[in-house]
Amino acid sequence: MQLHKEGSLRWLSFELLDDAGLINAVILKPFNMAIEKAYNLAEIRQNFEIVKQQFKLEKISYASQIHTDTIFSVDKNSPTFECDALMTQEKGLGLLMMHADCQIACFYDPVKKVVATAHAGWRGNIKRLYTKTISRMKEKFQSHPCDILVAISPSLGPQFSEFCSWAKEWPPEFWHHIKEPFHIDLWQIAQEELLSAGILSHHLQIARICTYENKDDFFSFRRKVHEQGPCIVRETGATFISLS
Repeated sequence: MQLHKEGSLRWLSFELLDDAGLINAVILKPFNMAIEKAYNLAEIRQNFEIVKQQFKLEKISYASQIHTDTIFSVDKNSPTFECDALMTQEKGLGLLMMHADCQIACFYDPVKKVVATAHAGWRGNIKRLYTKTISRMKEKFQSHPCDILVAISPSLGPQFSEFCSWAKEWPPEFWHHIKEPFHIDLWQIAQEELLSAGILSHHLQIARICTYENKDDFFSFRRKVHEQGPCIVRETGATFISLS
């Protein structure tokens, strides 16, 4: 991934999407984009404006994320939906997902000029959200999986992805991903799902950067819980994509 800086804004971009001409960014700390959990709403709104200006966006659309497999197609007039995946063909519209350990997958079909973004924690992995997002792109925009590029954001790495009750939380078809004593490789799960859904291996980039380990750059729900005990995380980074 490529590191960029402009004023107070720092972000990473995916070479895969950069080469395809797609505006994309993983916003780094200290920028907080958690608008729905904001205790400092004025600051969050200002951060949104900074991001819009930097990337010349007319609007940023975001979802009210609730760990579902619900997907919506949006335009500049769409409301905020309760869902975990958005897609569009509109230029100048940024699609944003917020995260603090979960994976954000960015999808781009350069043939049909469609972008989509999906927020998947382990519940989204179990629900096969990535596969369903690709299916919706096929259904609505006639995208073909072999044309779609997919990039996956920094997220919780295998060393810190503990699931003490993994046998209850994960269906048996995922158990081969369990590493002793109770860790699971969420990056590998994402890769297997996307390849099985028809994404070509050279059209896939997984950041493989752990949000827990890299505390200077990323917010982490699990790290904050380990440091402070049960809490509400009111700070998240953001990953967005936009048609240029």
